This record gives sequence, structure tokens and C-alpha cells, in this order.
Amino acid sequence: MRINRSNRRAVTLVELVVVMAILVALAGLVIPQFVSTTEDARGTAGRSSLVEVRDAVLQFWNDCKYDPILSANPRIQIVDLIDPRSSNLEVFNPNVPDSTLGWNGPYLEQSGRYTVTGSTAVDYTAAYGTDDDPAVLDPWLRPFVIQEAAPVGNSRQLRIVSAGPDGVFDILESTSSQELMSGAVASGDDLYVAFTLR
Repeated sequence: MRINRSNRRAVTLVELVVVMAILVALAGLVIPQFVSTTEDARGTAGRSSLVEVRDAVLQFWNDCKYDPILSANPRIQIVDLIDPRSSNLEVFNPNVPDSTLGWNGPYLEQSGRYTVTGSTAVDYTAAYGTDDDPAVLDPWLRPFVIQEAAPVGNSRQLRIVSAGPDGVFDILESTSSQELMSGAVASGDDLYVAFTLR
């Protein structure tokens, strides 16, 4: 039996169309799963980074809380954990006998720069840093910020916050950590870790 060349081309074209249709159907199933998995991975990485930044703030606080600058209750910003000159903190000097206090960092490694983008509570404002400050970036390549809620007694209430995938702060600094943790106020897509400095 002899196969005509024009018939053979038609069969090949039909096979190609069938294969392409199968590939498109598979891509339609796989790509949404891939995007979801990528966002889940970013969320997991973000939560892990929040804990690292929190631990760095705690170490910084233990080293520097008796510094007159911090004793006067100024804001703690991410740049303070990277560079002591930003706030003129006293740097630890190993040559001073019996001295165990002072900035002994860097506590974090810089991964980007801070940029002021606006002036409202949902923006990256001058309250969290100044333009071109060293920063630590979240998985969406935006800076982590330190929010300081109203103090409770002699303790300071801090939160490390990532604005999440949309880049907008759903958690406002005026919101207490107790409201967030109780569920009275939603955190939206923001990631955060709350803690107390004593």
C-alpha cells in the first residue's frame, strides 16, 4: 500500500494540533499551581526573615538600651541595626574594662535601600527611614519596617512588618499588637511579628 505525500502531511498536522492542545491544557493546570506555590514560598521566606529581624532587634536592644540616645525613647529603625552612625549610638569598645554595652553589630546585613514613597499610614514614610538608608528587603523586594505601638507601662511594643504582595501596609502603627493577635483587626496580606522590649 502506498501513502500519498499530501495525506501524510495532513496526518502530521493533525498530530501536531493534538499535541499542542494537550500541552496548552497541561499548562493551564500547572501554571496556576506554580504561581500559588511561588507565593506560598515567598510567605514562608518572609515569616522566617521576620523572626531573624526580630532576633536582631532584641540583640541590638540588649546591647544598646542603656545608651542615652535610646533611653530618650527615639524610634528604632532597621538602619540602626546595620550602621551605628545613623543614630550616633555609642559603639562597643573592647578596650574599656568591664564594658559589655554598646552597639556591637552589624546585627543585620543590608539587602537593599529604603525609599520614602509617600506620607500616609499605608506608605513607606519618613517615620520608617530616610531616602537611601540601608534596608533589609522582604521576599517581594520591599523593605521591612519597624512599627512602634503605644508603650505599655515601661515596655516598648514593637512589630516587624512586611507590606506583603500588594506593597501597602494593612497594619497601621496606631493598631495595638493585642488587637492584631486577638483578631479584632485584620492584618490583610501583611506579614508581621510582634514583641516587647523591656
